[in-house]
Amino acid sequence: MKRVKIKGVEFRISFVEPKSKAEKEKPLPAKDFALYRAGVYDMAAIKEMPWVKYRPFVLKLFSVREHPHNRYGFPLDGYVNTHSTLVWNYPDHKKLTLDYGYVDDLHRTLRGRPGERFYVIAPVVAMAFAEDEVVRDDTTYVFLKVPMSVLLRLIEKKEPAALKREKRKGNLFTDCVLEIREFRSQTLATDPEDFANFETLSMIMVDLDYDGDVFRLDRVFWAEDLLKDAGGLETAKKLQMRIPEEEFTGKKMMVILCDKYGNEKTLVFNKKDLK
Repeated sequence: MKRVKIKGVEFRISFVEPKSKAEKEKPLPAKDFALYRAGVYDMAAIKEMPWVKYRPFVLKLFSVREHPHNRYGFPLDGYVNTHSTLVWNYPDHKKLTLDYGYVDDLHRTLRGRPGERFYVIAPVVAMAFAEDEVVRDDTTYVFLKVPMSVLLRLIEKKEPAALKREKRKGNLFTDCVLEIREFRSQTLATDPEDFANFETLSMIMVDLDYDGDVFRLDRVFWAEDLLKDAGGLETAKKLQMRIPEEEFTGKKMMVILCDKYGNEKTLVFNKKDLK
């Protein structure tokens, strides 16, 4: 069933399979294909990232409340809202891939019950399927994928502490203000209307001297901090990021908005765009 809202009116659309049997599918002839990878990634460096630095970063990235606990002897790292969450320790399992078999094993181990949700955080490179959610016996396993770009910036900065929101002292200079009035996510299993405004925003990364080719991280704004400044998720009408004018040294600024599912939206601003 699909739910669609139009001008405040909700329509529910059901798809019913025809009673008649479909014709037997015929195999398609095999064709040559080529595999291309977009982006140049240092895979060796990514896989060598220390677990002690990676784990606290992704907990913060996806707003996980750290609270190690066990379920039927299986260790879990914390909670997303009230749902148990596992951070996949890929540095110690470099040759393993999370596939449907892994989901089946996890479901048997956790003994998921109908209506329950479990979260699993893993890098995109460790995933063998594209879905954000996999359902087993009415138990939903939600996979939060750490984007490659985030991993690379973490490696570049050497430590998670580099990704902190910086506090300013005093107000001696003019600020460049970036304002967001709406942010929603769409995944393979959800629609933007399924979330409150700003609910799925994780963080915003900024390159203050973008050269048109390589993104270099200068500042990061965590969603939880922006929402707190705006009065909380329930009342926030807009989010504001303030950057001192003297820090915007280049001609262009690149801004990357990252949601809690690992999706990114990239924006580029010229100085003349900011008033």
